[in-house]
Formats: sequence, C-alpha cells, structure tokens
Amino acid sequence: MGRDKALLPLPDGRLLWQRQWEILLSLSPNQCLISGYFREGFPKESVVADPQPGLGPLAGVAAALGAVDAPFLLVLAVDMPAMTAEFLSCLLGVGSGVVPCRGGWFEPLAAVYPKAALPIAEACLKTSDRSLQTFVRRLLEAGLVNVIDIPPEKDHLFANWNKAS
Repeated sequence: MGRDKALLPLPDGRLLWQRQWEILLSLSPNQCLISGYFREGFPKESVVADPQPGLGPLAGVAAALGAVDAPFLLVLAVDMPAMTAEFLSCLLGVGSGVVPCRGGWFEPLAAVYPKAALPIAEACLKTSDRSLQTFVRRLLEAGLVNVIDIPPEKDHLFANWNKAS
C-alpha cells in the first residue's frame, strides 16, 4: 500500500485505528491492546511492540497473546473498516477459540484465540512459514480453536484496505 493503514482517514474524520479501537472498547474488554509500534495518538500504555519487527501479522498476534491477561484474545485487524461490534460479539459468544472461514480461507485477523495458542505462534515464528493460515491449521490440529463458516451475506465485513486508491 505504501502508507500506514492505521493512519488512513475515514470520511467522518477519524483515523482507521481510532474506529477499530472504538469498536473494541464498545465490547467492554478487561484489556485492550494495539499490536505494533507506537504512533502519535495511540494510548501508549496499550501498545505491545512486536519483539522482532518484520515478521508479519503472526508476530503481532504472538505479542498480544503474550501480553493479554485474559484466557482469550480477540484480534481485529486495523484494515477491516466494515467489521462490526455485533459480529465480534458473536465470535466472543462462542466461548472458545474461534476463527471465521470464507470459501475455505481462514480469516485469522478477526478471530478469538486462547492464550494457550502462544506456544504454537512462537513455534511458527521460528520457521520460514509464518502464514496465519498455517498457524490456524496448527491450532485446529491441537484442538485450540473452532472454525465457523461465514455466510456470503457477511463477506463484506472482511473487506480490507490493502491498496492505495
């Protein structure tokens, strides 16, 4: 994309990260974290830096899993501007680790992971395959997450901003 997606402006004047932050806070979490590096305006005490930058989104998930106090971590990518609190609340309502799936493709950046997924995330980071798809498959094999199929009418929730317009 060539730009920091977190800092992309929305039509209402908020930045993309602020929208996602507000959605997460609306769910009344015990703890809310931002994975990655600190940017101006971020709540400093909530930023969890990747221990080794440049390893992709799995490193951010691992860092957040290591920092979260709760038994489960709800993950929401910054670049999913159509995601809703209602959908995320449904994921949390499953009461276990859960990863949405669309057309055979996992949606691991709008998912709930158990804290027990941390060793698998760390093991994946030590390999050359740091794909979130591989991570989720390993969690499934370990019985740590369930998969829910997303109906086509909910596909729009997973649209992301990966290209500059």
